[in-house]
Amino acid sequence: MEKEQNKEIEKFLIDRRTFVKIVGTTGAAIAFGGVGLSRFIESAKAIDGLAKYVDPLVIPPVLTPNTTRFRGKDYYEIPIVMGTTHKFHRDLPATKTYSYFGTPPAGGFHYLGPTIVANKGRPVSIKFTNRLPRGIHIFNNAIDTTIMGSKDENGRPWIEENRVCVHLHGGKVLPKDDGGPRDWFSPVGSQQANPYPDSATRGIRSSYTYEYQNDQQATLLWYHDHAWAITRFNPIAGLAAGYILRDNLENLLIRTGSLPGGKYEVPIVLQDKLIDLETGSMIYPIAESPGSVHPIWIPEYFGDLPVVNGKIYPYHTVEPRRYRLRFLNGSNARFYNIYFDGGSGPIPFYVIGSEQGFLPFPARKNKLLIAPGERFDVLINFSGLTGNILLKNDANAPYPSGSEGFFDEIMQFRIGTSPRNDIAEVDKTPVENITLPSIPSIVAPNTPWREIVIEEIEDPVTGDPQEA
Repeated sequence: MEKEQNKEIEKFLIDRRTFVKIVGTTGAAIAFGGVGLSRFIESAKAIDGLAKYVDPLVIPPVLTPNTTRFRGKDYYEIPIVMGTTHKFHRDLPATKTYSYFGTPPAGGFHYLGPTIVANKGRPVSIKFTNRLPRGIHIFNNAIDTTIMGSKDENGRPWIEENRVCVHLHGGKVLPKDDGGPRDWFSPVGSQQANPYPDSATRGIRSSYTYEYQNDQQATLLWYHDHAWAITRFNPIAGLAAGYILRDNLENLLIRTGSLPGGKYEVPIVLQDKLIDLETGSMIYPIAESPGSVHPIWIPEYFGDLPVVNGKIYPYHTVEPRRYRLRFLNGSNARFYNIYFDGGSGPIPFYVIGSEQGFLPFPARKNKLLIAPGERFDVLINFSGLTGNILLKNDANAPYPSGSEGFFDEIMQFRIGTSPRNDIAEVDKTPVENITLPSIPSIVAPNTPWREIVIEEIEDPVTGDPQEA
C-alpha cells in the first residue's frame, strides 16, 4: 500500500514540476529574472579555511499584525532597507545587504525579512515603503542596460537603480496586488516616476499597499522583490521572506499534536552565494566573454557556498523528537536534491505538502529534489538518533548534469537533550496515520491537457543561454 501511495505522490510531484524540467535551468532563471554561470567568476576567493557549523541557524521572527486599524483585516507596514551589520559567517566582516527588516533582529542579522503568518479567509494588507538608498544598486557593476526594462522611455538608464516591487510567490491575488515587474516604485525622496500606463504604481511614489485575500489552501508562500530588469539581483541581495498561510484544519492538527508547531516548525531558506572572504561582501559576477546581445548579463548564477536563512553552513540544535521543516529554495538557478545523513546513509523523512498545500497523504522519501522557487513541507523524526545529522545535497548545477559550483553539505542538526513528555505528544501519532486536509480539484472532468515547451536560444558568440 505504501509503495502505491508513494508512486501516486511521485507522479503528483513530477507532473507539477514538468514545466521546470522541460525548460531546464533557463526556466528557473526566467522566474528569477535570469542570473549567471560560476565559471565567469574570477574575483571569488577560495573557500578553504572557512569553518563549517559555527553559526547557529537564524529563525526569522514572526511579525505581529495591527488587527485594529482595519476591521476584519491584518495590517502591516514593512520598510525595504539596506543594512550594514549582517555577517554571513562568524569569521567574515559585516557587509551591505537588502532586507525587509526595518530594525534588525538581535545579533546584527539584517537579511531576508520577517515571516508573515496569515489565516485563510482573513485578508492581509501590507504597506511596503522603499527606504533603500537613492542612486546606485548594491550590484551596480552587474547591471546590463541591454536588458528589457533597464531604461526609461527615452532610452536612458534609470537614475535611481534601487527600484522595488513585491510579489507574493504562489499567492492567489488580484493583478493590482501581484507585484508584476512593471509595478515598481522608487526610493523615498526620489522624483523618478514609473512611466508605464498599465502599472499599478504609475507615477511618483515610494510605497505601495498590497491586499492579499488569502482565499486559497493552507501552504507556504513567500514574498520577494520582482522589479523589472533587476529581479535577478534583489532576492539574492536579501529581499525574500516567508508567508505562511494556515487554515482551521491545519491549526487543529497543530493544536492536537498531529503536526509540530512553535519552535518545532522550522523555516529553511536555501540559497547559494559567492562571497568575498576578505570583505564579507556578496559577489555578483559579469560575463567573462561578452555576448552579442547582452554584454554584461549572465544567464545563470551559481554560488560556491550554501547559505541557509542568511548563514553559511549553519547548525541547529534539535531535540530527539519530530520536527516540521518548511523548505524554500530561494536560489536563482540551483536545484537541490536534499537528504539527511547520519553517517550511514540517508535517513527517511516524510513530505506532507508542496507549493499549493498539503499532499493527499504523507509520502515517505529518502531524498527530495527542490527546484528554484519551490517549497516543501517535511516531517522528520530525530528521536532515536544521536550526534550530528547533516543536511546534504547531491544535485549537479546546472541541473541535472552540470559541474558549476558543486557543494554537498548544507547545514548540521545537532541532537540535543530529551524533550519533556508534554511536547513529545506529537510523536505519538505515526506519520502514516496523520489525516491531511483534503484538497479540492481545480480541474474540471475531461479537461484536455496541453504541453507548453519553452526553447532556449543560445548566444551565437558565446554559446551560452541568451533567451527562452
